[in-house]
Amino acid sequence: MRRRARLFPGRLPGQPISARRIRERLRDPGITRASRVSALDELLRDIPAPVLADLIGCNPAFAAERASGLATDWATYAALRPRIPTARG
Repeated sequence: MRRRARLFPGRLPGQPISARRIRERLRDPGITRASRVSALDELLRDIPAPVLADLIGCNPAFAAERASGLATDWATYAALRPRIPTARG
């Protein structure tokens, strides 16, 4: 929670801004729910769900379920795949 308080400070010191207030601030310049969901989907395609969940402070189960629905999972990340030695001849 402390990370969120630093990233999205509320009126009271050390307290994060409320979700309702963030939605209002995003809606004013025209950032809709659909655009927020689209941005989350793009991030889930680039960042493993548990890492993204920790970064943005959302529920890891939600992020994993969303990533699964997008057909992205840990198996798609090249850095995690075992290297297969090639025969040189």
